[in-house]
Order: sequence, then structure tokens, then C-alpha cells
Amino acid sequence: MKYKLSYYTIITDPIPNTNVCVIFGTKTSKAYNLDQKIIALLKEEDFDEIPLDIINNLIIAEIIVPKDLNELSEFCEKAKLDATAEDGYLHVTVMSSGNCQLGCSYCGQVHSKKKLEDDTVELIEKRLTHLFSSKPFSEFRISWFGGEPLMALNKMRLVNTFAKKISKSNDAIYRSHIVTNGLSLKSNIYEELAHEFNCTSIEITLDGVKEFHDTRRDTKAKEPTFDLIFNNILSITSLKDYPINGCYIKIRCNVDDTNKEGVIPLIELLAENNLQDKVIFYTAPVYSWGNDAHLTNTKEEYAINEIDYLLKLHEVGFEINSIPQTKDVVCSAVTPNYELIDPNGKIFNCTEIPLVSMYGDEYLIGDLKTSFTEVKEYAERPYTKWYDEIQDKSNGYWCTSCKILPLCGGRCPKSWKDGIPPCPSMKLNIEDRLMLANYLIQEDNITQIA
Repeated sequence: MKYKLSYYTIITDPIPNTNVCVIFGTKTSKAYNLDQKIIALLKEEDFDEIPLDIINNLIIAEIIVPKDLNELSEFCEKAKLDATAEDGYLHVTVMSSGNCQLGCSYCGQVHSKKKLEDDTVELIEKRLTHLFSSKPFSEFRISWFGGEPLMALNKMRLVNTFAKKISKSNDAIYRSHIVTNGLSLKSNIYEELAHEFNCTSIEITLDGVKEFHDTRRDTKAKEPTFDLIFNNILSITSLKDYPINGCYIKIRCNVDDTNKEGVIPLIELLAENNLQDKVIFYTAPVYSWGNDAHLTNTKEEYAINEIDYLLKLHEVGFEINSIPQTKDVVCSAVTPNYELIDPNGKIFNCTEIPLVSMYGDEYLIGDLKTSFTEVKEYAERPYTKWYDEIQDKSNGYWCTSCKILPLCGGRCPKSWKDGIPPCPSMKLNIEDRLMLANYLIQEDNITQIA
């Protein structure tokens, strides 16, 4: 069989003071340190001159692939199969509230006092019962979202009670997770979420230290929120049995040009409070949420700064992984067993659509108040033709010719449809990430990235 160097391959410049480069296969997230002479032979596809053990490793890593392989088609067809596979997993996002105490500068949602009404809660129960009667599920997950979901905790409790009951009667594992602003997340609420809601993770946003966070994530009445949220986190992580049932706090820091200087001080503050082994921390660039929030962010600068954030996290004792992992299923919107139910009982297949004024009813896939059994067929839903669309060069999506496609899957079909390329920072800093990984591995006296 004839072979070629995979298109989905990244090769770094030589590691400083060496003749060694890192070669990385984005189809498998496998990386190796190879001499420049070997790299030159690979680029020329002169495989007969390369030691057989290296060739075998590179074939396994899909860095060397069959000559006649259409790699874009292979990736997309596999992604379609994985996205539509009946794997026994049901995922439903429940927006218990359309309200939120915060008035974040970059938020695209339009908040109101709307929350799930009792008749909508009953319809959710009927919908879940119908879903379980239509096909077998071995695992069921609810994502609690809003607005701020904890502003309707009483409604969450009602949904949670019958969700657990339905799961149990169908021999399905039930879990949940929640995205919350953290204001109402007292220790007793955390304990309830962990024990009663089978919650496996709680995501909270801190946009830098107080000086930065409070200018961006203040309340609608312009009151600061950092101290209250941070103290809630400290109280929870100080519980003697934290993380209860494995329910960890995950801290997200949204970054743009206005708070980039507050990220490293936040990392240092977390470390000063010995949270390295108690929370998961990550940063994300601010993006468009039906608005122009993305214009406050310089992608190139964020990509540079992100490496500094990773280095600081490592320096203070956080576990990091600078090598991105493969991701063919881009998001829940492309899967058939995902639904989002908003506070009005409307059903969508994307979390970025509800409560955002620029998106209309064309994005609906169903409405509980019309029917709790009928939703749009999978092929008629938004974004479900994503993997066919990126194979068509005439659509103009950069994914068609991007070497990191196997690492992000196209990132966000909605953003592409909105005309805002959502390319991740790793597209700009992947070589720096590989160099960082090599540096960290050398610290552990390992000579090859595997």
C-alpha cells in the first residue's frame, strides 16, 4: 500500500538548541519528537529511508495515511456516524428561569421574570416520559441553564424529582450539571445539588479578580458580585467531604481586551487559597451571543496570552493539558437525542438561541404547549447538515481546508451561519502549545511526547 503524510499534521520549528521538531497528528492528538532529518524525509514522503518502528508509530497515529484517502470526507463521515449513533445517551437542557441578577456587558440574552410555570413542568414530565417510551436510554443527563437557573430552584426540584423517577423506572443512570452565576450557590445548595440532583459539575464564571470582574459581571443594579461569589466557592470547597459525589466546581474566565490583565492575578488568588486540587479552571475568549461582544476581543492577542495563562496555572500547581484532544462531534446541536426546553416550553437544539432577540421561531424544533410528542425530524433541525456543508468548498467555511478540524469539529455551526468565524485560539497557538507540552514533559525527564 502506498502512503502519504496526513494533511492533518502540524510540524513545529526545531525545539530551541536542538535538531528536533514536534510532529503532531490532529486526527489522533498524538505527538512525537523527531530529528529534522526524519522530518525532511516525511515531507518528501521518502518513507523507505525512515526506520520501520517510526513508520509504524506514525501510521498508528494517522500521521502517515493511505495515499488515496480523502481525509476530509473520512473525518466528516465518521463524525456523522458518531453524532447520530444510538448510544443510549439522552441529554436535555432545562432553562428553569429566563431571569438573571447580573447585567453582564457581553451577554446577548434578554432577561425577564419568566420562569417555568407548573403546567410547563407537567409538560416536561410528559415529554421525558415520551422520550423514554420511544427508544431505550441507559444514561440521562439534565443540564440546568438560564438566565440564572437557581432563581427558579423550586421548579428545578420538581423537574429533578420526576427525572430521577423516570430514569429509575427505565434503568437509566441519571446525572446533571449546572451553569450558574454563583450568587445563590450557598453550601447547603451545593450539597443539595450534589446529593439530590446527582450533579457532577457546577460551572461558575469569574472574569478576573474583583477589580475586573465587578466592572463586567455586576448586578443589573450595578452592585459588585465578586466577593459574594468567591466566598461561596471558598465555603463549598472547605466542606470536609468536598467534592461530594465527585461534584466539582469549574471556574470559567471570559477574556477580552478589557479584563486580560486580571486573569493571572485571579489564578494567583485561587492558588493562594489552595484551590489547585479543588476546582477546574479555564479561560475562554468572549464571543458573539447574538451581539457584537466578539469585537472587544483580539483573537491573536488572546492566543498569545493563553500560553501565559497555561504557564501560570502550571507554575502555581494546577494540572494542565496543553495538547488539545480530538473532537469530531462539534456540539449537541448535531445529535438527535438532545433538546433544550426554555422557560416558555419551547424546544431548541442549541443553547445560544433562546432568550436572544435576533433569533426567531425558525430555530424552534418543537413547542411543548403545542405537542409534547412532536418535534422536527432530525434532518429538518438547524445545524444537522453541518458535516455535509463543510465538505462543500462553495460554502466558504474555513474548516474545509483547516488542519485542526479534527480538534474542534468546526467549533460552532451557529457562529458560521451568523457570519462570525468561531475558530478556536489553538489555531493560532498550536505550535506554542506543543512546545509547552514538550517543556513540561522534559521537566518529568521524558524524552518523547506520546
